[in-house]
Amino acid sequence: MQGGDVLDGRAMLWCRANRPARLRVEWDTRPSLRQARRVEGTIASAAHDFTARADLSGLPRNQDIFYRVRFEDADSGVLSAPVHGHLRSAPQVRGDVRFVWSGDTVGQGFGINPDIGGMRIYNAMRERNPDFFLHSGDTIYADNPIPAELTVEDVEIDGRSGVLTV
Repeated sequence: MQGGDVLDGRAMLWCRANRPARLRVEWDTRPSLRQARRVEGTIASAAHDFTARADLSGLPRNQDIFYRVRFEDADSGVLSAPVHGHLRSAPQVRGDVRFVWSGDTVGQGFGINPDIGGMRIYNAMRERNPDFFLHSGDTIYADNPIPAELTVEDVEIDGRSGVLTV
């Protein structure tokens, strides 16, 4: 599920199912979704790799928008388990925009270091309360296993040469 394409008063949600199903979305400015508006999205089908989208219109400006997404099975009508998301609608006036970016998460034998609390970068970015997040590049590297330890020879750090084990 991905929320984005934010314009004045609207945003687009993109979702993927594993079978033919109709996308159903509820959104509200409160996390409780107690007064949620309902939006009927497109049908996820094999012709579109089971992706569907929903155009959320009538969004208030400069608000946190909380949403719940479900798929309704095309044959049985049974609803999937809900998935929750959040986005921020477009501001009322021009102003500064805080954004963070990342790219090529993990890879080339380097992974997540549990000794320092795992992969801390995403929480650090979240704590900056960005208006926009751009992830440029691969989100995973599935081409090779990532070893728990990797030795790199002929490394120079701060003017010192040697072997580095990470």
